[in-house]
Amino acid sequence: MGIPFLVFLAAVGAVVVFVIVADHRLVPLTQRLQASWSDAAIQKFPPNPVAGFFQLRPRSYFELDRPEAQQVLTVSLGS
Repeated sequence: MGIPFLVFLAAVGAVVVFVIVADHRLVPLTQRLQASWSDAAIQKFPPNPVAGFFQLRPRSYFELDRPEAQQVLTVSLGS
């Protein structure tokens, strides 16, 4: 085993560790994404190539379908 082989092995190991760490960070964020409709860390580098590999996509923001549901309520507290 020469030095070039060990350098290659270290580089491959670093890539594997990066993918594992990024995946372990993205999975909980994906779960939070489902719960909160956020649009999680998949647009930032370096996690975005891993997110693309696992086919994670940004979600749209929550919007109301009916315009009358968007009206602000006024509340009178007795005066």
